[in-house]
Amino acid sequence: MPTFIHPTATVYHERVTLGENVYIGPYCIIGGAPEYPNRHPDEPCGKVLIGHGTILHGHNTVDCATAQYDATYIGRECTLMKGAHVGHDCTIQDNSTLSCGSKIGGFSYIEDHCTVGLNATLHQRSRLMKGTMVGANAFFKDWTTGNFETWAGVPARFIKVNQHLKDKLGVK
Repeated sequence: MPTFIHPTATVYHERVTLGENVYIGPYCIIGGAPEYPNRHPDEPCGKVLIGHGTILHGHNTVDCATAQYDATYIGRECTLMKGAHVGHDCTIQDNSTLSCGSKIGGFSYIEDHCTVGLNATLHQRSRLMKGTMVGANAFFKDWTTGNFETWAGVPARFIKVNQHLKDKLGVK
């Protein structure tokens, strides 16, 4: 399918680069000014890059980077369900999912094949390693995880290894 932008979506095209086959649903705001302390919304900001095949279902917000030469990045084949927010200067690698209502604080880094559960929140500067799952309603404020870990609770704590995803991906 070709790239589709719903007529009610706001995409700041001068700041946003979209890959092929991207879907941007109703009422998304892509490339809006970063929300950062003491920063005026009219100050110049960076870019948003969204990779091939990524789907933003609706009511998503993706802020541009704080610095003119940096970017907020969402990789290939990612899914952002309704109401997900990606803060400024974040990186979300390929095949990751942000569930409904999830919020990713600025400067966070999410590696491949991660899932952030319904209404879960990642504190700014968080890092999820490959295959990490953060459970529904969790508040993740630790700075990094190990590969294929499952975290849940408030505050989020390590629960178990995400063996199902390891098996699915053929990781030993």
